[in-house]
Amino acid sequence: MSVEVGTEVARLLAEHVGDWTAEDLLLLPPDGPHFEIVDGELVEKPVASRYHNQLGFELILQLRPFVPSAWQAGYEGGTQLPRSVRFPDVFVSTAVATRRQPIAAGAAADVVLAVEIVSPGYERVDRVDKPAEYAAAGIAHFWRLETEPDLLLQVHRLDGGAYRLIAEQGGGVLRLDEPFPLVLDLDALPR
Repeated sequence: MSVEVGTEVARLLAEHVGDWTAEDLLLLPPDGPHFEIVDGELVEKPVASRYHNQLGFELILQLRPFVPSAWQAGYEGGTQLPRSVRFPDVFVSTAVATRRQPIAAGAAADVVLAVEIVSPGYERVDRVDKPAEYAAAGIAHFWRLETEPDLLLQVHRLDGGAYRLIAEQGGGVLRLDEPFPLVLDLDALPR
């Protein structure tokens, strides 16, 4: 981050009044730190490792052939939640939602699947906070990809306001019927 970007971010932080919103994120320099909004507060998101990014992109590549034409898979797409904007590592939403939003911050109602890849130092957020927020917003499907000690994909479905584990697998071929019929080769994920 350049000195100019850092100065601009500091100025915006000092001048901002009230809760942060998705529209406020547009004011931040695109080449500056990556932020989420949690309960109206701006929170800097840690930089993902190359391994984390590789896992996310491989998941998207495997999902894309199965995603219905009316939907779209993406990486770190902003999702507007009550008083928050979170960026799931991988998401599937209606294509309209991702095209019409300048920061890809679609409404939670447009998100069909949110995926979090558990990051060291961010475990509580990925395992507890974000799933609870996604469930409260009504996102029907949530996957968590654990990376330690080994890869383990946990597939959840919203059931009565909370996520229920419906599948868990660390390798081989995983076949699912929802949120749409798909087949994942978990052995092809980077190890």
